[in-house]
Amino acid sequence: MLTNSPFDSLNFMYPSYSKRMLGDISLIERTDINGRFPGKSCCGGFHFINNTFYGSDGIALAYHGQGSVLEHNYFEYNDWTSANMMRYGGGMATIYQIVTTMKSDRTL
Repeated sequence: MLTNSPFDSLNFMYPSYSKRMLGDISLIERTDINGRFPGKSCCGGFHFINNTFYGSDGIALAYHGQGSVLEHNYFEYNDWTSANMMRYGGGMATIYQIVTTMKSDRTL
């Protein structure tokens, strides 16, 4: 069970990629941090601080958690191909959040 787990000063370099060159046009797998507990209605939160997310060919970060914090993170060249399009004209996002409360501070 993860609760308020810190992710501090990590470098996520090319954390996800597509398989288009192999003929697979399905949605791109993503970096997914999951704080949901089986059989529980609540979830644990995460603290992402001073991390770098670079070069994802899709969603750079997806997380499920209540009260999560993103602070002093840097996102660069993520979803640059727009290959994760769920509908015409746009990809899913750089950060995908499930659950209601999140604090973001000085995250680029």
